[in-house]
Amino acid sequence: MKKPTYTPEQIIEAGEKLQKDGKRVTPFGIRNIMGGGNPARIREIWDSHGTTVPQLPQLEQSVPLPAEFSDTLISAKNGLDQLAHRLYAKAQEISESRVRESIAASQLAQEQAEAEVVEAMKSVEQSDTENTRLFAEIEALQEQLSSLNSEKSRLEERLQIAQAKESDTREQLNALQKEHKESFANTVRYQERAEQAEKQNMSLQRIIDKMGSS
Repeated sequence: MKKPTYTPEQIIEAGEKLQKDGKRVTPFGIRNIMGGGNPARIREIWDSHGTTVPQLPQLEQSVPLPAEFSDTLISAKNGLDQLAHRLYAKAQEISESRVRESIAASQLAQEQAEAEVVEAMKSVEQSDTENTRLFAEIEALQEQLSSLNSEKSRLEERLQIAQAKESDTREQLNALQKEHKESFANTVRYQERAEQAEKQNMSLQRIIDKMGSS
């Protein structure tokens, strides 16, 4: 079973804060202060915390008098009539008081319900505002993602171009290295031929010198 997020002490403290601020205590009002909570659980805890309305004392039922007092009752009829009128008036007053209390309780319940509706609407409006903000953030993130994807595509294209240029440069470098090797080999061959030709010239010169001396 999931543990309640808010303790009864937190709920009671939030309700007492509303009372101190001169505001009507409603489950949604308490919920708005705490930032969350189950309205039904909040109502149950707050109602159990609230003071109970004292009950009006019940009128004692009249006790029937014995038959031997009938003569006395007849002689005291006028006094009893007055007492009956007073009791009736008192009963009427109590009845009217109870009606007024019922009306007041009904009006209080109506005002309480209206206040709860207002607080509930505030909660809904806050939720709508929060949802609107979250949707705006999601749209902004989606736009950023789209921009990043476009930038990624541009970078990938530039990378492909750079890789192609690097491949061409590498091929050119390889060709130059090959050409350099061939040129060096030709130079070595030419140098060897020049040395051979010089040796031949020296041999011919010696022969000519010998012929001239003889």
